[in-house]
Amino acid sequence: MQGYNNGVRPVHDWKKATTIYIDVMIYAILGVDEKNQVMTTYMWYNQSWFDEFLTWNPEEFNNITKISIPTHLVWIPDIVVIEQVDAEKSAENSFIYLDYTGRVYNNKPMLIKSSCNVNLFYFPFDHQNCCLTFSSWIHTTQDIDVAFWRRANETKSFTSDYVKNGEWDILEVMPSYKAAIDYDDTHKFGTVLFYIILRREPLFYAVNLILPSMFLMIMNIAGFYLPPESGERTSFKITLLLGYSVFLLIVSDNCPPTGTPLIGSYFVMCMVLLAISVMESIFIGRIIHQRTLHRSVPQWVKTLVLEKMARLVCINDKDYFAISSNNISDISELKEESSSTEKLGKCNDETMKYYISQLTTAQEPDVQLRIIKEIQEDLKKNMDRCISSEWLHVGYITDAFLFRIYILVVLLFMLSMAAAWARWPQA
Repeated sequence: MQGYNNGVRPVHDWKKATTIYIDVMIYAILGVDEKNQVMTTYMWYNQSWFDEFLTWNPEEFNNITKISIPTHLVWIPDIVVIEQVDAEKSAENSFIYLDYTGRVYNNKPMLIKSSCNVNLFYFPFDHQNCCLTFSSWIHTTQDIDVAFWRRANETKSFTSDYVKNGEWDILEVMPSYKAAIDYDDTHKFGTVLFYIILRREPLFYAVNLILPSMFLMIMNIAGFYLPPESGERTSFKITLLLGYSVFLLIVSDNCPPTGTPLIGSYFVMCMVLLAISVMESIFIGRIIHQRTLHRSVPQWVKTLVLEKMARLVCINDKDYFAISSNNISDISELKEESSSTEKLGKCNDETMKYYISQLTTAQEPDVQLRIIKEIQEDLKKNMDRCISSEWLHVGYITDAFLFRIYILVVLLFMLSMAAAWARWPQA
């Protein structure tokens, strides 16, 4: 070490560049902060170079070929991690190894927080490509150049010493070299890049986020089998909608706060489908309770729902609807002051036959008038029942038709989400 100056680049020819050989072995991925776009990595960093001023003949020193000396005594290259966003927290290595050929080995552990462009679109089925770039801070390739310590295929196969993180797994470490050009295009800086390909383990999020949402959607579909004329269906679906709102509050604590991941669109669409389901139940309830207004079904509704829509949902009970329609149209022709047995005979049932026989045998006008009033009251009740029955069937057929459309929309939505997430291995 006599006459050695650790402030000078250790070469005899100043025109000769010093090559720094770099190797990185990832030991653990401690975490990825999606909000701040930061990856925390613990790794073993190895660098080596030749110091032309520190050589000796082993035969003159009892065949000693390698020694360790304090780090501050020798020249150290200014190799830094370009993406580093926090001060290095790992302890400095106080010693380096030096062999008789002048090759210096500077190996140390490093805890690095580096910036990483995190793409959360496929969360939680996402891959991340984070890069660590090693380069000299001020020296160009004319003074200091960088190279790989190991071959590229050896670097790609990550070490068995890697400690798996509960959320992230390393798929591959891909090395690359390039000469970066500065802002004025006059200087080149040698850089070594290590692309760390990470894959998120999605099981936790699938169990705690996706499956509960799917179960709520299945419960919503099962709610369609409740009778539409009862108010239980609407109450049940409103309860599901409120429960899903509370579920989304819990989900917001587990989802990344940045970006618009695909799972966010999934939750929003599920919420929309639940709201549509509630509106459908309210609409069907309104149709069915038209019977309380004692209004007959319009003809265009009969044509659209009881004929065309019924065929679409495979309900072909035409005889029942024909009888109901005929009864209502015949009953509507009866007037309160009418005493004609010809009009009364249009309702061909046992009750009407009984009333007609009583009317024909009665001789006193008061008795006939009382019988006619009873007939009119009975006809009015029959008319109300027919109207109620017809509106009920309109509601049932409309409900069946909308249910099939709803199932189709849900299936298309689920298939599109599955197709999007199926691109996870290639993302």
